[in-house]
Amino acid sequence: MRKALHTVEKTIFRLPEMATVEEVRNLKQLAKKEIYQCPYCKARLTVKSGDDRGIYFSHYQSEACMEAKTAEKAEKRYQKQTARETKSHRLMLTILYDELKKQSQANIWSDMQVEFGHEAKMQLQYYPDIWVKIGQKEIALSVVTDVNPQGDEKLAKTIEQRHKYFEKHGMKPLWFVEMKEHAIEKDKRAIVLWDAESVISLKTDEDKNWDAFLQPIVKDRSFFHVFNYAPSMDKIHVDVKSMYYIYSTDENVVIKVQRFVSDRKQKPFRAFLLNEGYEIPFGSALYRFQLSKAETEEQLRRHFLTEYENLRSKYEEKERIKEQQERERAEKQKTFYERWEAPRQTAATMNQKRRGVCVFCGTYTDDWWSFIGENGTCKCNPCLRKGKH
Repeated sequence: MRKALHTVEKTIFRLPEMATVEEVRNLKQLAKKEIYQCPYCKARLTVKSGDDRGIYFSHYQSEACMEAKTAEKAEKRYQKQTARETKSHRLMLTILYDELKKQSQANIWSDMQVEFGHEAKMQLQYYPDIWVKIGQKEIALSVVTDVNPQGDEKLAKTIEQRHKYFEKHGMKPLWFVEMKEHAIEKDKRAIVLWDAESVISLKTDEDKNWDAFLQPIVKDRSFFHVFNYAPSMDKIHVDVKSMYYIYSTDENVVIKVQRFVSDRKQKPFRAFLLNEGYEIPFGSALYRFQLSKAETEEQLRRHFLTEYENLRSKYEEKERIKEQQERERAEKQKTFYERWEAPRQTAATMNQKRRGVCVFCGTYTDDWWSFIGENGTCKCNPCLRKGKH
C-alpha cells in the first residue's frame, strides 16, 4: 500500500509517485526509525521499492493485516483500471486531491471528506479517481486522458458502465477530460467530440438555464445557418450540455467550461458551440461543485443574444441579395426565352403542322420536300422517290 499513519503527527502520509535514489533511501531510514504505522492495525511499516510496484509500504517482519490486504487488492485493481491513462493523469489527480484536502481542512465545508476512490470504496468493483463526501452527498470524480480512434468506442462503453455503477452506489459522477482532447471548428461554430466525450457530457442547472434562454430563439434551421453551422438533427430542438476540460500548470489545475447544443449522434459526433467557453481555477470550480460562474454565464447569454441579432441581420441581408440575384437571373432567362427561344419553337411547331396538296399525285399530306405557301400545294416525298420532281 502507498499510505501510512505518521507515528508522531497522527496524520496520513502518502508515498510520492516518483523519488530519487536518495529520497528512497531516506524514506527507508524513516521507516526503520518507526515513523510510519499501518493506518489500520497500527503495526510498524517498512518502505520497499522495485521496478514493478515502485515505492510502497509493507508490514515489518509479519504478515499484513486483513484491512491492509484489502487495501492492496483495491490498489492493484485501481492500477489495472487506470493502466491506459497517461502520466499526466496521476499528476493532475495529485494536484486535485491536494486542493480538495486543503479545502476540507480549511473548514470551507465543515463536513467534507476527501479520499482516493480505491481507498474510500475498497469493496467496489470500479473506482472513481477521487471520492468526495459533503454532508450526505457523495461525488465520484474521474479524469479521462489519452483518447484515441482505436479505443474510443470501447472507452465510451466503459465510461458509461462506470457512470451507471457509481450512480447505483449512491454517488454523483463528475467527469473531466484532458484538455488536449478538445477540438473545435471555429469558423463553423462546431465542437467535434469523441464517443467518450459525448457519453460523459453533463446536464447541469446552468445548462437548463441556457435551454430556457434559447428555446424562444431557436425556431428553425435558419438559427444555426446564421452562425454558419449545418445541423444534422432531423427535428430542431434545444438540448444544452456541458463538458469540463482539465489541464495542469506549474502552479495549479485549470478547468475549461464548454457548453454546446447536442446535435449529431453518430461518428463524427458534432455539436453547436454556444461560445468559446471560459476557464476557472479548479479550486474555484469546486465551490458547491457547480463548476460554473453564474455572473459569467449571464454575461455570455447577453453577449450571445447581441451576437445572434447582428449575425442574423447580416444573414438576412445576404439572403435578400441572393434572392434578388436569383430573381434577376430568372428574369434574364425569361427575356431570352420570349425573344429568341419561343419564336423559334413556334416556327418549328408551325412547320410540323403545315400540310399541302401534292401537285403530282393530289395527296393532302405533310410528308413533303417542297411546300408552296401561296396556294397550299406541295411536292411530296413519295412522288420524289418515283422520279417526279
